[in-house]
Amino acid sequence: MKILIDTSFLLACIQKGENLFYKLEEILKIPIEPIILENVLKELEKISMKKGKKSKEAKLALEIANKYKKISYNENISTDEALLEIAFKNKYPVLTCDMKLKKKLRERKLPVIFLKKDGKIDIEGIIE
Repeated sequence: MKILIDTSFLLACIQKGENLFYKLEEILKIPIEPIILENVLKELEKISMKKGKKSKEAKLALEIANKYKKISYNENISTDEALLEIAFKNKYPVLTCDMKLKKKLRERKLPVIFLKKDGKIDIEGIIE
């Protein structure tokens, strides 16, 4: 199953120190194919240029992201809007920890997979 990955989820993987993709496959009981937008890579690169803990996390998140399929999309719109458009057109679920993006996905009745505060993965919507 193809799944779009948001920047926030990649960073959460690093912060939690867990392979959340493996955890998700266990929950879904099917293999997943993470898809990373070039916009997400650019966000991570921008964060990695700063100093501090977030920068190190972004560099590690980039290493994870580079293992997966990447796609280009309209760079004249925000990463969130690009994720929303691709998810809508292709019926892909989105993995995110971003509350604003999660709300927009819900409003459009698109499937969203997110990490709860207790570290558990939750799924909302119908995943085809």
